[in-house]
Amino acid sequence: MDEMIEDCAPRMAEAMGWTVDEAASLLGAVLPTLRRWREVAENEKTYGEETRAAYGDEVVDAANKKYLAMGEAAHLQAEELAVAINEQLLRAMEAGDPAGSEARKLVAMHARWLRMYWPEGTYTPEAHKGLAEGYISDERFRAYYEQVAPGATQFLRDAIRVCA
Repeated sequence: MDEMIEDCAPRMAEAMGWTVDEAASLLGAVLPTLRRWREVAENEKTYGEETRAAYGDEVVDAANKKYLAMGEAAHLQAEELAVAINEQLLRAMEAGDPAGSEARKLVAMHARWLRMYWPEGTYTPEAHKGLAEGYISDERFRAYYEQVAPGATQFLRDAIRVCA
């Protein structure tokens, strides 16, 4: 994104009669929001029909609204938490017990991550468990977690079943 700002700011400044710093400041404020709008559009294209069928338009719209309203710091925090979850998943798998302390920590982190994206009041342990079942049945989710380690999807699902 910094490259885009560096590339566009001088041309924008010239076209608008602004300083490069003014143009860069505006671009820095707008580009993260535009990136999130694009991500929502891509997510809708890939998963929209099935998520709307499963959870309803109101819940999906509220989740999209929450995501779009997320500040850059919160967005970075969510991305960092996603990385930490995968690291914790490895630790929990190494410990070998989907009901153990490492697994409980994993599930708590995963629940915190979900709450960052899900509309207020929609997280429940039952919803978390239902999502985990979806991780097993949906190849796209399985592929994501299997990149962490073979068997990671199954372990995560088992841990969520026990610890959520």
